[in-house]
Amino acid sequence: RVVKTTLAKRAVEGTDFECIQGELTGSLVLAFSQEDPGAAGRVISDYAKDNEKLLLSFYNRLGNIYNKVEEFDKSDEAFNKALKIDPNNPLILNNYSWALTERIQNLELAEQMIKLCNEKEPDNYNYQDTYAWNLYKQGRYVEADNWLKLQLAN
Repeated sequence: RVVKTTLAKRAVEGTDFECIQGELTGSLVLAFSQEDPGAAGRVISDYAKDNEKLLLSFYNRLGNIYNKVEEFDKSDEAFNKALKIDPNNPLILNNYSWALTERIQNLELAEQMIKLCNEKEPDNYNYQDTYAWNLYKQGRYVEADNWLKLQLAN
């Protein structure tokens, strides 16, 4: 069944699936199974094997969701699977960098990833914001302030 993302957001509101609301944007595939929870995932996984763009989106969203529910090892695993497919994908690098920065883990790795994003897309305010946040979390406040000013200018 095809539904608009706004309807899907309402459907999961107040349920155990509410944590995915932020990921219900754009074009996506979402599947549920009441009898066998793994069945829905297998159907999507089998389809995605032949669709690299969908697989990247799947792992990115999975990484974000696992990070939100504090399943950090699974989050890292999902982001790393995405980076194996496309190691220079700015969206994946940004989201993974943000996740690591938020939990104050591997800040140096997070900085390397977000630096690459800013080199690829120097006017992207989302990447500038992530870089400022990373620098702030490292205690590099003057640099963070400079990047925040740049981000606000965009």
